[in-house]
Amino acid sequence: MRSPLPLSAPRVVQGSLIEAALLALFAALVVGLLLELLWRSTLTISINQNEGWNAYLAASAMEGKRLYFQPGDFRTDNYPPLSFLLIGAITQVIPDAVMAGRTVAWLAFLAIAFAIFGILRSCGNDRIAACFGALLFAAFMATYYTSYVGVDDPQMLANALTTTALWLMLRAEVTSRRAAIAATVMTVALFIKHNIVALPIAAAIWLFFQQRQAAAAFVVTGAIAGLAGLGVCDASFGRDFLAGLTAPRQYRFVTAYQKLFRWLQPMQVPLGLAAFVAHPDLSGRFGPCFGLYMIVALLVGAVGAGGDGIDFNAVFDLVIAFSLAGGHVLGRLRALERHGPETARLFAIGIGGTLLLYGALYHATRDAILVLPRMRAERVEQTETKKLVVLIASRPGPALCGNLVFCYWAGKPLMVDIFNFGEAVARGAADEKKLIALIDARSFSTVEIGRAGFFPSHTMAALEAHYIEVPTGIAGDRVFVPR
Repeated sequence: MRSPLPLSAPRVVQGSLIEAALLALFAALVVGLLLELLWRSTLTISINQNEGWNAYLAASAMEGKRLYFQPGDFRTDNYPPLSFLLIGAITQVIPDAVMAGRTVAWLAFLAIAFAIFGILRSCGNDRIAACFGALLFAAFMATYYTSYVGVDDPQMLANALTTTALWLMLRAEVTSRRAAIAATVMTVALFIKHNIVALPIAAAIWLFFQQRQAAAAFVVTGAIAGLAGLGVCDASFGRDFLAGLTAPRQYRFVTAYQKLFRWLQPMQVPLGLAAFVAHPDLSGRFGPCFGLYMIVALLVGAVGAGGDGIDFNAVFDLVIAFSLAGGHVLGRLRALERHGPETARLFAIGIGGTLLLYGALYHATRDAILVLPRMRAERVEQTETKKLVVLIASRPGPALCGNLVFCYWAGKPLMVDIFNFGEAVARGAADEKKLIALIDARSFSTVEIGRAGFFPSHTMAALEAHYIEVPTGIAGDRVFVPR
């Protein structure tokens, strides 16, 4: 005789349907934001100040030119080489390195969301909880960090590899073999972007308390792979590789505090939800891993925030960590709730999603979720960008761009990486007089300042003495031609 269903079964089914409906509504809003960002990625506009720099180095990798430069050079490459080699190879299919990089960034974004779902499922959570964790990541990125979604930058790709490595490792039984594979993948990610150390550190600590043998395999394999990678880079690029990776950059503790305070403001709701992973009943076996990941990501982000040019991508690990923790807490609520399992979960999904969107309106830029006005502004910007690119391309001779993407699209060679050169000047590692001499001689046919204003003060004085400004329709951009 078949045993009767528990009395709470109808309530479980009903609760799941309501949860799924709320989650679908939340997902529809996020998908709408992501579709606009996807459309933006097809436009000839500058989304992120780093896009042109990444495109130049990817093109250099494809053409077999040098990637790393001697100290004091006008150009600096302070990133590991793998992203440039990958994007350079893709330019055989997508000739524009900016568009190739944006394509990879979108694939990496989707890979992170999918890996979050897979990790949460591997940890025993139901599909709704796993979807909630993945959606939390996507919603936060699409709302607050739009300048890194679908952008030619290696950050997403590096985070995608580390998150996938965690998915490969977390199973009911963590083995030394899986830990070694995860360590290898994470090490490869470090040769794409070297700021993604939070997850490897947190994973090593968690493994130490879970399975010492697996922890040893993880650390030893990672160390061997790292040393092998450094050896290959040294043999391929020489001493300029380490010189570039350790290029001087100004650091200010007050800047670290100010940035971190600003970055953490919109994270209050998801961090509050994820913090419940510390509760013994809501933690389970894998909760400490996600909790450690949040703590280490916060510390790493706090340390890195003080560097000049460090943006909020320094806390992307924290976004991934609280997405994992939030989804895990939601999944554990289903297992622990006895009377009406939908109550707490509906609150977490409905109220959590509502507060996240409210936080977007309150904390993010004014047009953060006003999609149509933003699209109209981007169409205008594309028109003005094409005019600027034509102007730079039409003037014979080298050009100097603060925003390198304009010079890249104009087909000009990379002459000066003004941001890193300015940082080297500020730290006494480069001579500003060399650049001033070129400007005094009117060596550049066009000089574009860029919105960020990276030019040192003496260089600006020489520029204004020997060049005249011409109008541009791009807000905040200034363009000069020789007098």
